[in-house]
Amino acid sequence: IVNSSADSDDGTCDVEDCTLREAINAANSNEVFDAVVFNIPGEGVQTISPTSPLPAITDPIIIDGYTQSGANPNTLTIGDNAALKIELNGNSCTPAPCAQALAISSGDSTIKGLAIYGNFNNGIEVNGSGSIITGNFFGLKTDGTGLGVAASGIYINNSTDNTIGGVNPADRNVISNNRDGIFIAAGAANAMDNRIVGNYIGTNPMGTLAMGN
Repeated sequence: IVNSSADSDDGTCDVEDCTLREAINAANSNEVFDAVVFNIPGEGVQTISPTSPLPAITDPIIIDGYTQSGANPNTLTIGDNAALKIELNGNSCTPAPCAQALAISSGDSTIKGLAIYGNFNNGIEVNGSGSIITGNFFGLKTDGTGLGVAASGIYINNSTDNTIGGVNPADRNVISNNRDGIFIAAGAANAMDNRIVGNYIGTNPMGTLAMGN
């Protein structure tokens, strides 16, 4: 349970103090499937500002920003009314631009309910296979204003069988204001069977204004 918006790491993730950095490290060291959920005290949006790249995800994981108080996934068939309460802001990350907000090395992971923006190179880098990225904002703050990452909102790196978005309204990602919305890097046949479904790419959350990549 992430209960702090700080970026410290004292080697433990417990009820007294657990940052996102500490939670990822704890999940990586645990051989069973883990869920990272949020219970950061305080009202409104909680901003996590990494000062260096967060640890790569090396063991399958779910990171669910919708577990933070007040957060709700999109319910609209047209538009996006998701209430995101966890944002990753890369403007304090060094060296700039920071490599990425999150790097999935293991595959078979799920990332949802986050707003990722600022001075990251990529929002999420996906390696391995079989990961699911749903219900996030890439290149947008939680209020839908733009502050895109330097390169790709989502970077799929020689990775197969991933799903970006989905058929349900809650699955929709909004991906705008970045250099590239989604970049799939493929060597030979190493990026097959990726599905990009139901997202708003290059618009505001409601789909009414161009905010192109």
